[in-house]
Amino acid sequence: MAVNFKKVRFSCYALGKIMGMDRDEKLSKADLYTLKKLEEQIEPYTDEELSIRDFLRRQKKVSESSLSKTCITYLTEEVFVYHTYGQRIRPGGESLNESVTRIMKGTLCEESAIQMVADYDGINYKKNKRKYRNRWVTGIPDINYKKRLGDRKVIDIKSSWDMYSFIKNLPQKISTAYKCQTQGYIALTNADIGEVCHVLVSAPDELIEKQVAKLKYKNVFATKAELEEAEYLTRKSMRFDDIPEDRRIIRFPVSRDTEFQESMFARVDECREWLVQYQQKHEDYFKNR
Repeated sequence: MAVNFKKVRFSCYALGKIMGMDRDEKLSKADLYTLKKLEEQIEPYTDEELSIRDFLRRQKKVSESSLSKTCITYLTEEVFVYHTYGQRIRPGGESLNESVTRIMKGTLCEESAIQMVADYDGINYKKNKRKYRNRWVTGIPDINYKKRLGDRKVIDIKSSWDMYSFIKNLPQKISTAYKCQTQGYIALTNADIGEVCHVLVSAPDELIEKQVAKLKYKNVFATKAELEEAEYLTRKSMRFDDIPEDRRIIRFPVSRDTEFQESMFARVDECREWLVQYQQKHEDYFKNR
């Protein structure tokens, strides 16, 4: 039975994928600079300037309305395969195990990460378990907090795997993927503001011992002393209680942007149309082969 891709909803997490910026740009940097100058121009346009501006505007619109390579890959490999053939994973060795282990930490440490942020803010945050949805997207924000007399706020908690993946967030701006995800939560909950909160919490003992067991399985150590040193460093590198809490939280506020939210939902509609066409090509190929 064919899937009705015209009604497929996307998760807020997927918004960062489908809003990817690696699309084929129809304008060069010089063209974009010229367009910017013409857009800012106050004096009346000459006929030539007006013609150039309108042409560049059309080309820019074509670029913005085209789906990026990241988006098309996601639609093909994740959305189409999932809805057509059911949930699948890519079988693999160490890379798959490592990915699953990191996801496990995010899940197992969710409550402790929320509690650490709650203690730091002095607010009794609770894990949100409600799934929100509208015509385009669905999502479960980690925290959906409403002051008694104040704004509603959604917080997305990101539990970092280790010190290195945590600290690299410090000098950067919020990523496009996380911005899209949080804007989706804001739209779904009608929140006034959102926040992405990177948190560094210790891994649970079961996960630490799993990593230690991998060292023994690899059997690459020349002496018992080398193995014991590696075990010690592994355990130390997965526990962070010796670091002050205020140095284990990195936050990025996200202001409500209705115009950006509308552009995300318009992109969902574009993706639905693409999926419908891809589904038809898929069916035609196997029918006519």
